[in-house]
Amino acid sequence: MVPLNESFPSAMVREAYEEAGIEPGTIAFYFCSRHLISRPVHEGWMRENTILFNADVSDSFRPHNVDGEVEKFELMTPDDILDRMEAGLFTFESSLSILVGLAAKEGMPTELDLY
Repeated sequence: MVPLNESFPSAMVREAYEEAGIEPGTIAFYFCSRHLISRPVHEGWMRENTILFNADVSDSFRPHNVDGEVEKFELMTPDDILDRMEAGLFTFESSLSILVGLAAKEGMPTELDLY
């Protein structure tokens, strides 16, 4: 979530700490993509503007949630991730962000607008 008075990079640093325990200034984040999702949901209509950043972490890094919003972390191969997506174990928004992140790593286009 990005409040009106906060920049996207600042929000990324804050969210990275809250969700994964990444201390500010310890990891460089780089812009990956921005996508808009607009679709019907059970509660009505959802319109979400997602700003995606990637970061490279060391093999010794162990994420840990600080604010209680993340259930767990698990290291998976891309094939394991795709299998779980197909099984419906990720939300649509998470699946899209993961796929865009993987595409960016492969040098593929990442700009999406989904209506």
